[in-house]
Amino acid sequence: TVARKPRRNCFKIVTKEVRVLRLLRKQKGLSQYETSRVCGYAPAGIGHMEAGRIELTRTRIQHILERLGFTWADFERLMSAPILRDEVIEEALAALHRLDDQALASAANIIKALIK
Repeated sequence: TVARKPRRNCFKIVTKEVRVLRLLRKQKGLSQYETSRVCGYAPAGIGHMEAGRIELTRTRIQHILERLGFTWADFERLMSAPILRDEVIEEALAALHRLDDQALASAANIIKALIK
């Protein structure tokens, strides 16, 4: 038999475009399944995209943005941001959950000092 070239779904390539679309989906409070339905994709469609198994074309990105009620300008703004705020918050929360009580109290004091 002839060896086939590996297909995109054999790899997981999570690009910034994928991360931005995930952030926008979460801002709308939608699950991957709900977003797939809203966009007219198979139930696992958005999940495969967010896992980096499906390549995102500009047309596909625009379709998802429109269905979620966002504009290309919203997408570009996040793409040009040096950090994605929601990702930093998620990472910080995960780190806080791993702290013991004493370290958590110290972290709370640091956070309180930052927001004054």
